[in-house]
Amino acid sequence: MTPHRPSPPEVIDIDHSRVAGREGTATKRAHRVAALLQQEMISGRLEAGHCLGTAAEIRARYRLGRWAFREALGILELRGVARPRPGPGGGVVVSEPGVGNLVDLTLIYLHATPHGIAELMRAEWAVLSAVVRRLLQRRNDLTSAAPPSGDWRGGLPRFLASKTGNPALALAVEFIESVRDARLCAIDGPSGDDARSARALHHAIHCGNRRGALVALDVYLDCRNLGLSEARPRLDDLSEHRASAGKSAYRLALQILTTILEYPEAWKACVGSEAEWAGRFEASGEIVRQAVRLIEDLEIVTLRRGRNGGMMVRAPDTASIASIFPHILAQRGISVADCFEATGMLNIEIARIAAGRRGGERCGVEARCSVGPINPWEMILIDRHIQARAESPLLAGIERGFLLYSCLREPPGVDERVPIDEMMRLSRAIVDAVERGDVEAAVAAAEQRFRFMALRFTAFDRYASGGAVS
Repeated sequence: MTPHRPSPPEVIDIDHSRVAGREGTATKRAHRVAALLQQEMISGRLEAGHCLGTAAEIRARYRLGRWAFREALGILELRGVARPRPGPGGGVVVSEPGVGNLVDLTLIYLHATPHGIAELMRAEWAVLSAVVRRLLQRRNDLTSAAPPSGDWRGGLPRFLASKTGNPALALAVEFIESVRDARLCAIDGPSGDDARSARALHHAIHCGNRRGALVALDVYLDCRNLGLSEARPRLDDLSEHRASAGKSAYRLALQILTTILEYPEAWKACVGSEAEWAGRFEASGEIVRQAVRLIEDLEIVTLRRGRNGGMMVRAPDTASIASIFPHILAQRGISVADCFEATGMLNIEIARIAAGRRGGERCGVEARCSVGPINPWEMILIDRHIQARAESPLLAGIERGFLLYSCLREPPGVDERVPIDEMMRLSRAIVDAVERGDVEAAVAAAEQRFRFMALRFTAFDRYASGGAVS
């Protein structure tokens, strides 16, 4: 007799653009459609080369005009997740973005952000802190796996990440290291690890010395990043792997940003039209459109149509960076459980940073206890306020990218046996601890909430194996 297999659980509909960090009310239709197409690719587990449909079919499916469709396709091309295929049997086909696509967008973001390097170093510290704490929990024998000289291939951070047993956390380290390497290459900055501080960090982890390992991490990063914050990159050397027109558009985007950033008062004013920028840099209209679309995808500018139109400058965000992570996680076959574990560890580090930075006024978040079905959006909204306190959008972008992958691959179900009231209480406790500047309380509440949230994967594992969910 065949054992009873429960039906797939009814899932909660989540706005994935908002999970990535883009506010729904301010999102252009082209960006919303690009997000929906990405959702098709990831949740449908579509491989590279799969056709999403012809231009006419996609326009009909999402009720798009010609211009909105072209913008949506341009966004997907720039992110490296889809491309047009001409000819018979053509249409929009799935591509495979790599870490290089993330690096491209991140370098532009850092270039447009006043304290970009400080933000990169803050994200680096948080991700490596999560790695060190994970290793201290696992107590791996790192010394036996490393050359006696301490000359770890690819650098100590990548080596440590490979020993955590969590490929999602290793991807976060690979991303930060790739951005850092690209930035250093463009400024002739310091490279490689400081041998003495690297050995001290490795030894403290191996000995299980928690306090000593965290102190050694701070020393290691101070030595490693000495002089990095004052350096400015050469634009021509950024992201050398781009080619042909894509490379020209990328460089033009950086030139436009540099010109804008020379005049801080322009951040709240119109900075000209595409035609004016084409004339200024003697570039073709198509190259300018690609460059502006690349900047626009990071929300650095927004286009205003009409007689008094042009590019309106605004503060950049990391939603487009977050939106690429799920594709890379899917390509590498990283499990939702591993991804969720990495998300939880990053959440704890964000709470730690937020409490340590302690803002002034209160967040004004009311985390009420929910009754009935799970409403994950309430908790995401609370996390947004905690992330705002941490003042590290790049770190939050990584965490949101991992969360987005989890939501797309295994959406939370309405009947999951998860103590939502307790999780909401702990979310409120994190916010309160952050506002008091109580680091220990914020971390303790974040760790406890993570343990409760992990219950949903226990239920999923039972469903996947055909067993009953208690």
